[in-house]
Amino acid sequence: MPRLFAFLALGIALLAQTAAAQEASDAFNLFRVSGRAWSTRSVHWERGKSPRVSLERVEVTDVRDDGCRLKRQRMNSYGLPEGEPATEDVVFNAALKQTFEHPADAKRLNLSAAGMSWKASRLTRRGDTSNLEESRSVKFPALLLHRSELSQDGATVVELVEFCLAEPDPFALYRMAGRKWVHRIIGADGKARFEAGEVVETAESGAKVKVFVCDQEGQALDGAKVVEQLIDFDTAKPWQAPEAGPGVEVKQASFNAGAIQWSALRVKEGEKVSHYARNWPGLELDVEAGGTRKTLECFFTGHGTGQFYATKGNYVLTRSATLMKQMQPFVNYVKQEVVAVGEREVTLRMTTYDAAMNKLVSSDSKLSRSGNKDQRHSGEEPVEELVFVRGSGGFYCLRQNVSADTTTTTIWMHRGATPKMRVASPEFTMVQEALEFRVR
Repeated sequence: MPRLFAFLALGIALLAQTAAAQEASDAFNLFRVSGRAWSTRSVHWERGKSPRVSLERVEVTDVRDDGCRLKRQRMNSYGLPEGEPATEDVVFNAALKQTFEHPADAKRLNLSAAGMSWKASRLTRRGDTSNLEESRSVKFPALLLHRSELSQDGATVVELVEFCLAEPDPFALYRMAGRKWVHRIIGADGKARFEAGEVVETAESGAKVKVFVCDQEGQALDGAKVVEQLIDFDTAKPWQAPEAGPGVEVKQASFNAGAIQWSALRVKEGEKVSHYARNWPGLELDVEAGGTRKTLECFFTGHGTGQFYATKGNYVLTRSATLMKQMQPFVNYVKQEVVAVGEREVTLRMTTYDAAMNKLVSSDSKLSRSGNKDQRHSGEEPVEELVFVRGSGGFYCLRQNVSADTTTTTIWMHRGATPKMRVASPEFTMVQEALEFRVR
């Protein structure tokens, strides 16, 4: 994808930033945001023994100027919790910095981890009886991306498999092809027109967006001019709301626009009040400028209601592990594959397997294609998170929470498929994760 250093459309400005700005100015910045979390997967081999697999999730809590508290949860190879969470108090000092700091001459490289691309620093140590290779994030120096240790007695490999920034993703608006937002624009003459922005292509490094005049539903008008813009995620950053100052008041608020309740930034300049989506940088909800008022009319997430089912060969293989009190985990596997696509219906094949991947049963079902068109989002603000599937990559998913009595179910959906699900109740815990996922 060609690279671009500036982007300006629909009130969104992307400004060039230097490579130096991507370097961490604070060695402890990983720990500065409450709610930030990451998970690692460890595989340990000992000579003559089977490998042991475990996971650990770390979450930042109780942030202070001089330290924070970390909550650590150990999990088994299925992602089910083992024991109660442990807490650790961290003090930001030189001793802590020495535990993760790489020398200035450490090798720099680009590395993929947890479904994301990272600028990394790699430390390599060779010894008579052991070898160490460790890669850490340049942006967050304390964040381990990958470590491998090899000795005469065995080996250990640790890799990052999940990372939650706990801050708005600066490019969240552009992560999904098919995402579209429509604004109603009322000029000084009182007349209304509609304008849309739509993500037409997306990749790990950037996205292509088109801007066009449209009707109220976001359909381009006949003969309307289409302007395409390229956004480079490495060299640009989104426009930011005005900073508070004399005559300018900025605060967080809740705002309804396009039939969605948004977490917003409210900016008051004199008598003029504007709102911007806090978690979707660059998305204007209601903005007045120069006698023109722009209001979000509707928002399409791009995930659709069944786009996973539109292409033959798409499939997802999931593993479900259920843990009940005083019982061993119950494990099974399910594969859903699109085996035929017709004009009006889709054939979906579902195959179930036991814990040893022995085939149990397989059946085909017919699904109507009438629901493949993306629908307006409404209700609560959409929440999108990156789900990493080892061997398949990272997938941006809509997260939905459903609670009933004492049971909470969290579902991550990507274009109609479910690569991840969690169910938690006092009686049991269930974890479902995709092991293989293909969407074209």
